Amino acid sequence: MEKKLRIGFVSIEDAESVMTWSGTPSNVLRVLRSRSDVEVELISSLGPRIKRFYALHWLLARLTKTYFYYPRAESALRFFAAKIESVFRNRKLDAIFSMGSLPVTRLNPKVPYLFYTDTIFHLEDGYHQTFTSKRVKRRGREQEETALRKAAFACYPSEWAASVARQFAPPDRVKVVPFGANLSIEHTEEDVQRWIKERRAAQKRSCKLLFVGVSWRGKGAAVAVEAARRLNEAGIATTLQIVGCTPTEPVPPFVEVLGFIGKYTPEGYRRLIDLYRAADIFILPSRNDMFGIVVAEAAAFGLPSLVCDTGGLSETVREGVSGYRLPLSDDGTQFAEKAQAILANYESFAANAYAEYKNRMNWEMAIDRIVSLLKQAAHRNGQSI
Repeated sequence: MEKKLRIGFVSIEDAESVMTWSGTPSNVLRVLRSRSDVEVELISSLGPRIKRFYALHWLLARLTKTYFYYPRAESALRFFAAKIESVFRNRKLDAIFSMGSLPVTRLNPKVPYLFYTDTIFHLEDGYHQTFTSKRVKRRGREQEETALRKAAFACYPSEWAASVARQFAPPDRVKVVPFGANLSIEHTEEDVQRWIKERRAAQKRSCKLLFVGVSWRGKGAAVAVEAARRLNEAGIATTLQIVGCTPTEPVPPFVEVLGFIGKYTPEGYRRLIDLYRAADIFILPSRNDMFGIVVAEAAAFGLPSLVCDTGGLSETVREGVSGYRLPLSDDGTQFAEKAQAILANYESFAANAYAEYKNRMNWEMAIDRIVSLLKQAAHRNGQSI
């Protein structure tokens, strides 16, 4: 009988909470725990134990309008490493799996680890946010590069992030492992096929667009509104449903603002499921995005997607197959044109979108790959797995 792989699951925040990182760690943990070949030792909530010690640093940063993120502090990095090494040694673990590079930065090189995250500091600077301090930039880069150099494997959901990481680590140790959907998927492929047929049978000359995002400007909601407007002008009766954010400007009657829907309550989950089932096309014109888990969620319901060609978001859609990627410069005109192209061949696009979820963007496939890599890491370290 094969020996179980004993791993330490590391997370700065509470990995079991569905509120941490939109539920990504909890979904990864759930699938890891479901496997018969893996035994998980949880090393979680490392940050809250020391966060209070940085209260004055945080206050000073607020007063001086400077950047401070306590997990990047050197003392925090050393605390994380000491805690992980203690558990690794006392529990006789085979390898460490970390959600993010920060907790493992100062680990003893003899401890084999794999980290999984959506970006690298070098990409985050100037894309998701801008760091003006040379000291912050220098330390951020040093931290990231140190974690990469020592990692048995570094995993990212996109080639966009992985290609930069390969500049600082052996290329064969940097892997692309797409994220899955942070929704409990309980339906079958037959259900999806039925929904696809029902959508177009009931809505020959109409379209229901679905937008899910927490930032009106950051996720490009205004572009989605303009796309819906142009579809209506083209004679396609279109409704745009907005979930997760509040408009910063008046919206036309064809826009339904549904506000924030908590998918982790039974009521919220059912409502989101109904929205995904009934929509025709998912639209997300994000200004910047590391991946776009909501696209994986939409694909799980057979929804083709229209997204901006930016960051890791680009890689959630197969161009002309499961949807389209549009330039950031588009005001909604091309989004509307591509929506019409999807509607003209809807069943094919929708089936391809579901295939993207089934064959690429789901947590079971991601964890299969992760576990295989962790076994390789443990074997390199002399463990017999």
